[in-house]
Amino acid sequence: MNAYGEVSRSLKRTCPRKEVLFARTVLAIVLCGLATLPANAAEDAFPKLRVEKKASDAAGTAMVTIAGKNKVLARHATQAWTVMNGENALVSVAAAKKPKGTEYHLRFYEGATRKYRDLGTMPFPPEKLEQAQQSDGSWVFVLTGTFLGKPTIVLTGRHGVNGMLRNASEPKLHDDQITFLDANGNPKTLPVKPLVAADLTGIYLAPAQDAAKVKYVQFLRTGTAILVRPDGTYRSAPWRTNGEEMIVTEPDNSEMRWRREALAEVSGIPATTRLVVRLLQPLSSERTKEGDKVEAALISPGTIQDKILLPQGTIFSGEVTDVHKLGWGFRRETAGLTLVFTSAKLPDGTVLPVHTRLDGVENARESVNEKGMIQGIRSTGTPAYSAERKIASVSSIDPVSYLFTSVTAVAVLGFAEPAIQYNAGTEVLMQFLSPVPTDKVFPRSAPEFAESEEEKLGRLVHELPFRTATQGTNKPSDITNLVFIGPPEGLRRAFKAAGWVIVDSLTASSGFRTIKAVGGNQVYNQAPMSTLLLDERPPILTLTKTTNTFNSRHHLRVFDPAMSFEGQVVLTSSSTQDIRVAVSYKHKTFIHVIDEYIDNERSKVVNDLEFTGCVSAMNLVPRPWVPQDAYNATGDRLRTDGAVAVMRISDCENPRTTPDGHDPGPGRFQRSMRNSFLYVRDDIYRGNLIYTGVSGAIWLRKYLKTKDELKPETGAWRTTDQSGTLFKGVGEMPRDTWSSSRRPDPEFRSDRAVQEQNMALEKAHRWDPPHYELGIFGGYMRYPNVRNEAVFYSVAAEDNASDVFATLLADEFENGGVAGISVTVNSWKWFSSQFTFSYTRSTWNYSEFDLLPTQANFFNDVPLATRQFEYNLMWNLRPPKSRWRPYLAAGPALLLTNLTDNPITKARGPFKLGLQNVGLLLAAYDFGSRPPLDGGGVFSLGAVYGAGVKFRVHPRITINFDFRETLSRAPKFLADSYTREFFQDEDFNTTVLQLQTEDRYRQDRVTAGISYTF
Repeated sequence: MNAYGEVSRSLKRTCPRKEVLFARTVLAIVLCGLATLPANAAEDAFPKLRVEKKASDAAGTAMVTIAGKNKVLARHATQAWTVMNGENALVSVAAAKKPKGTEYHLRFYEGATRKYRDLGTMPFPPEKLEQAQQSDGSWVFVLTGTFLGKPTIVLTGRHGVNGMLRNASEPKLHDDQITFLDANGNPKTLPVKPLVAADLTGIYLAPAQDAAKVKYVQFLRTGTAILVRPDGTYRSAPWRTNGEEMIVTEPDNSEMRWRREALAEVSGIPATTRLVVRLLQPLSSERTKEGDKVEAALISPGTIQDKILLPQGTIFSGEVTDVHKLGWGFRRETAGLTLVFTSAKLPDGTVLPVHTRLDGVENARESVNEKGMIQGIRSTGTPAYSAERKIASVSSIDPVSYLFTSVTAVAVLGFAEPAIQYNAGTEVLMQFLSPVPTDKVFPRSAPEFAESEEEKLGRLVHELPFRTATQGTNKPSDITNLVFIGPPEGLRRAFKAAGWVIVDSLTASSGFRTIKAVGGNQVYNQAPMSTLLLDERPPILTLTKTTNTFNSRHHLRVFDPAMSFEGQVVLTSSSTQDIRVAVSYKHKTFIHVIDEYIDNERSKVVNDLEFTGCVSAMNLVPRPWVPQDAYNATGDRLRTDGAVAVMRISDCENPRTTPDGHDPGPGRFQRSMRNSFLYVRDDIYRGNLIYTGVSGAIWLRKYLKTKDELKPETGAWRTTDQSGTLFKGVGEMPRDTWSSSRRPDPEFRSDRAVQEQNMALEKAHRWDPPHYELGIFGGYMRYPNVRNEAVFYSVAAEDNASDVFATLLADEFENGGVAGISVTVNSWKWFSSQFTFSYTRSTWNYSEFDLLPTQANFFNDVPLATRQFEYNLMWNLRPPKSRWRPYLAAGPALLLTNLTDNPITKARGPFKLGLQNVGLLLAAYDFGSRPPLDGGGVFSLGAVYGAGVKFRVHPRITINFDFRETLSRAPKFLADSYTREFFQDEDFNTTVLQLQTEDRYRQDRVTAGISYTF
């Protein structure tokens, strides 16, 4: 019993001998008892699966009943069956196709997700289904029906329709064979494997009769054949088999029939193979031109059937075939770049022609479409930009505060770079579109350990802890899959040469930068990781490798288990690849979702380190005691073969690496202008109900079209020359023959030393200069010049000079209070940029003296509000690490002054339904053009200057004391309201005299504030 053996071995490693004997006895009794119980049937993932249709209809709707509710699985269905013990389903769907009429598609539905994969077309609507699991674990489905008036059998697997038997009926599956009745009614038995061509997985030389049209052929499991012509070009066509012949159908419906024994297999790289190459020069959508040559070095060796056919270091050459430049942002919002590799130069000088397309860019925010084009992001489509717009919408009733929130949101959260910019060293995934025949075999880049060391390796691996746990809660998490033997500094140098970087510590500053990276507006390749422990020890090294996104990255944690191997340091590591960011409702935070096939990351690390030439030996050591299907602390699935890659690391003084050049990108002025235009363009283009409705409909259509499609599962697709070739592993050994390899040498770091080092590092960076300061302030505001205007008005009748009316109007200001918010960006050592919005509340005193005729004087006090947005360039007089910093400040300001009885008008009319920001600007213009005493406001530009001092009382808290003076044009409430035209009448003569006007409007404010710094 396998379960008994695994548990028994675990007991043997962890329990004393007597307790093991007793536990084994109990275990045997329990397992034997369980074996006699009837096995529970697998839970049906498609309960009550049926096709509901009218008697007169050929097709209907495939339905399932879940929790008492009927749900649609597929429309236009002719038949539906549950398969694989009720875990999955097959559904036949009818589709109209002109001019052929009705076409029948067979869909495979996965029970876990209820998404489907189209297995291909069938020549008839299937009527019956037979299914069986083969000895190799695969499943075969046999469908019967009538085609051209004759009974026909079709065989299919989980990935495509492959086999077809004409004039055959009554199929029965048994012992990897199928028995059926032939055209004469006689029983006939054939093996199943040839009927689905499960053994034809390589590249084959086409038979001589079709050599003029086809030189090589490859049969994909999806039912598509890749045909390579004699001139090296290729095409694809559907194939079927009857077990004896491979039948390929050309576009003109003609057929090529090849007997299986006439197909000679040749060595080579099959189509659909994915490999990773590293760019040897930078790429940029703004500077790269069509026709530019591109080269890349192969990182993951092409290992086929235990043979290395394309070794590491193979140089792939190609060119850029298409470029979509962004420019100034007038023509398009997103960039595009297509490059194709057409040749591969092997280390021995041999050049192979290849047909490839890009399949992806490793850990990049850009995506690659089906045509192989790298599609850039839209800078106004990131989550951070959406947050910026929501922040700005909070103040959408006030043009000045709207300006402040818009500018500061961009200043703090940033603006995503929409251009495609890849440094040399960026890794891309390349897929072969056609097979590449080659028979040259290359040796491993790193040899195996000596045979005399294998037993010691087994002891070492068995004693190493293999499961990490979370800090604090001690929940099981990642599984270790790497072991390094050699000097730690050599390991550091090897990772550095391979492009890996050490992550930052988790602080408030790095946390905020991480938020910006999650939002997509900033590239932060050193973003911190959560802390995991191995055997209660924290990692001594945390490394990551990404291109330009936080959502996807390679990362690993290196632990020191305090063990040695032949006098050398032993370190172990867990490694996984983050593939996207998700929200964990359980943990109430953002978490990374990882690639569940963690052997991919093991191979990635091995390939990277081997490429540096710093690995002198490598073995893949099996660990049968390690769970091959588990879950980490956040619920991600972990699938592995359980083996661990053991590498001997050299001093790595002269590692092999690739160029690290980078493209500088567009200049700051062009970038600023482009971003501004994209900002306005997005606001006008997308800020309306029409765009919202149309884009929503398009999104819904795409969602409904693709939401049920089952994407191909690549599994553990990364193979190294070690995991892809034969290796001499070390299996189970008697426990009593093992000797401990714990390091007693005190020079090696213990977990306490690592914790002390981390604490010292955190303490050393505790008072690092902050990048941002978000502050609030309040205080007192005074007017050095209290008096503002004095205007004399006289109106005399044309026909009677004695009929005169004259009055004197005057106003002045009273002191008040001020409050505001500020955002400071510390971009330089001695200078900072500060954005401030302040709201001043004071009183406007209005006086009226009627002179002719003489009457009583009138006085009136009206609340006055001044909104001010300002930018200050701050000159700090002490270095950034100083806790107290005096400063000088100066910059421009925009003021809006109005009487509070006359509120600002909101966006009106059609702008309530869309383009609210445009409506706000128009409303603000209308507000500023109206007379101030008639509900308008006074806009003015000014200058602000002052000085202050700030003191950091805590790494996250700063207090400041500040004096600022704002100088602007004086608001003419009276002169702008009572103009000559205001009294215009042809029967009267009007005189307006400005008796006294303060040309300068000065406001002094003394404030104190507090800021949150990070």
